[in-house]
Amino acid sequence: ESPQGGAAYVGSGNLSFNLCTVMENDASATGDGIRVAGGTLGVGSSILWNNNGDDIEGAATVTYSDTQEAGIPGTGVIHADPRFADFALPPFGQLAPDSPCIDAGNPAIGSGHDMEQIPRPKDGDGDGDARVDMGAVEYGLDVQRDAGATRYSTATELWGDRMSSSHHAIIATGLNFPDALCAAGLAGLYGAP
Repeated sequence: ESPQGGAAYVGSGNLSFNLCTVMENDASATGDGIRVAGGTLGVGSSILWNNNGDDIEGAATVTYSDTQEAGIPGTGVIHADPRFADFALPPFGQLAPDSPCIDAGNPAIGSGHDMEQIPRPKDGDGDGDARVDMGAVEYGLDVQRDAGATRYSTATELWGDRMSSSHHAIIATGLNFPDALCAAGLAGLYGAP
């Protein structure tokens, strides 16, 4: 919990949130989600939800996003329950099949990847109108089990499924799990397997 801006504070300059999920933040003073005290904030194709009722405080340009705070205007902005799937494990913010955020992001965004490096867009609702989904996670992930004969070959299978290339690789022993846990943060920093 921070005094201003539970997720972000903009004091000056320009900040842009695109394809983000800002949820369950709290500030002890003001701006539970995002606080804009100066500068400019742009929010696009994002979900701002359950931020103690105050998603954005201050001036912001919001487009193609879902906000719980009903007073936030903008092109393509909705104020409907995003219907998150009930998962206990990441990726948090996964959308349920009946979410109003599926295929509702900015139609000008043609391609890219979500936070799990899954290609965007997918036609999540099957209507033939593939648009990016609002938020950090694209609906309709291809969930499959990757496994090898050993823990090392399983790691290789996972890397091949999620990444096409990398300039770095983080090597951890398979004999001591804390080594791998510590290596995970470094791998995330470099976008490496």
